[in-house]
Amino acid sequence: LLCHRRLQLIGDVSYSLYLIHWPIVCMLMQFGIDSALVKLAAMLFAVGLSIMCHFTYEKWYLTLSASATFALVGLLYALSGMMIIGPSTFRLGAPATTVKFNQTAALFEWEAVMKQNITRHESDKINAEFEAHNSASLRFPNCKRKFGGNPFGFCDLKKGNGSIHFLLMGNSYVANFAGMLLEHLQPYYGKIQARSVSECEPLVDTKDRYCPNALPAHKKFEEDVERER
Repeated sequence: LLCHRRLQLIGDVSYSLYLIHWPIVCMLMQFGIDSALVKLAAMLFAVGLSIMCHFTYEKWYLTLSASATFALVGLLYALSGMMIIGPSTFRLGAPATTVKFNQTAALFEWEAVMKQNITRHESDKINAEFEAHNSASLRFPNCKRKFGGNPFGFCDLKKGNGSIHFLLMGNSYVANFAGMLLEHLQPYYGKIQARSVSECEPLVDTKDRYCPNALPAHKKFEEDVERER
């Protein structure tokens, strides 16, 4: 039974199908396609493509010498690396970053959208666009570090046009919104500083096991505020 030719063929093709169907599934998820008919067509296409790959590509590379196989594997790794770390033009469906992105206008636009019922795919697209365009906001702009890093440290930021002393403090979210705060509050603040820590909100007094640094961070924040007051 194990030597039956048709069973061997099914086994060989199923190995190809296992590798081929995942990119097709990811593409359906990327474009938010949830139609049963499209999924059925994609499944049949994956089976057909697996059969074709088995009789062409698989049978070909199994005849290669050790050195040729090594070169082929190296080429495939290089292509995969280009797809992962290369520019966004290699990534299917990645948002374009050539147009200047207005963060504030986008937030107002998305706020109106969020009040409606949107699909998971639409929500993922908004998050992906914001992440692609807004990577600069993961750090404090014009940070003159007093200690630590950026964003997880203490920064003196560029002075504003006002007289009020501001301190931006929190976890990593405070860095996400620092750009907008600086833009809108510039007429009011003079000296402005930023202090953030990783993981949990530092001003929340908790013994939660997921926030191991919450208590020492709380104490450190109190010291920073007292020193800078």
